[in-house]
Amino acid sequence: MIRKVPLSRQKRVMFECVMIKGLTDSLEHAAILAGLLRGMRVKVNLIPLNPAAEIPFERTEHDAILRFQEILVRNGTATFVRKNRGNDVSSACGQLKKKMLVDSQL
Repeated sequence: MIRKVPLSRQKRVMFECVMIKGLTDSLEHAAILAGLLRGMRVKVNLIPLNPAAEIPFERTEHDAILRFQEILVRNGTATFVRKNRGNDVSSACGQLKKKMLVDSQL
């Protein structure tokens, strides 16, 4: 479906991928994603998960994220690693929704 979206010469479709250790960060996942995006005008933001006590997932190590990024870039996909923001107030990627769910159950 995304392949049919008409884009101007300057536009790209942006995809975001939360990097969760052992779940979304394997080199195989990177190769599959690169294949799916091949030939498309896209950019990918890799978002390191920000750990929180309320969620059972861990952040992917920085070196593993860079290896993931390398596969995408080698396959012609513009790829960026998002900087860590919001972690100090538990509102970073992966934290806010779970915190709200836990608080609403009290």
